[in-house]
Amino acid sequence: MAYIGKSPTGTGVRQRYYFTASGSETSLSGADDAGLTLSFSDGNFVDVMLNGVTLVAGTDYNTTTANTIGGLSALAASDVVEVVVYDIFTVADSVSAKNGGTFSGNVAMGGTLSVTGTSTLTGAATATGGLNVGTIKEATGATTAMTIDSSGRILTPARPVFRATGPSPSNVTNQNYTSVTKLTFWDNEVFDVGSNFDSSTDYDFTAPVTGYYQINANVTLRDLTGGFVKMYLYKNGSAYTGAFSENEAEGTEDRFTLNLSEVVQLNATDTIDVRINASSDTSLDFVANESSFSGFLIG
Repeated sequence: MAYIGKSPTGTGVRQRYYFTASGSETSLSGADDAGLTLSFSDGNFVDVMLNGVTLVAGTDYNTTTANTIGGLSALAASDVVEVVVYDIFTVADSVSAKNGGTFSGNVAMGGTLSVTGTSTLTGAATATGGLNVGTIKEATGATTAMTIDSSGRILTPARPVFRATGPSPSNVTNQNYTSVTKLTFWDNEVFDVGSNFDSSTDYDFTAPVTGYYQINANVTLRDLTGGFVKMYLYKNGSAYTGAFSENEAEGTEDRFTLNLSEVVQLNATDTIDVRINASSDTSLDFVANESSFSGFLIG
């Protein structure tokens, strides 16, 4: 829609021209008395006055020729014709305050921007003055991925994490670990965010997403009468290189603990479990309430 008056920037859009006749002119165009060249886009937005008297468009003059006031009765010498041209501007490219719209170029804002509804950012967002936020959700907005409390503490309630311990009663007696044996006593889930630990069938942790995981295992055994016992992390059914703990008996040991703490790179659906191997002792006791298997996603 076209408008007359002031442009959106507040700049006046009216131009005034004065022509002093030398006599007999029936049309006016080109430079006026001040050297301004008569120019207009639409004859509907032109006013013409002769010696201060407004002329009637289409009767006293016409604008059928571009940038020309034509059809005048022959002017007398020293007659003064005033032409006022109202330039046209359009707001077709403006975004509606009521119905909204799209800015295709850059938008700079010096004040505060308040958004009540949902903001969708397709490109990168840069916050040079700091970003104040309490809750961050995943793309669909259904699950909270991160919260930040008033003290700046960050919580990630959906981050995969688990901890499992052995059963009650605390001792599982006369275990033969002379071959590499998977520990299947982790039937007590203390917590398991995301339900990625199997405490009933396979007794392993399955990575839900690709990333780096902190994996921990603490196993307490009793009554090692000789030789050594090793504990391993197994990834997808194979020993994870370098991830083992060893204890070698010096006489009979009533109680000893094997500890493992490793950062493991896992792809989604990879599995991790704990296995034991004793060199010769076939009757070790597993102390369930002093043993645990745990882990969490680092990132």
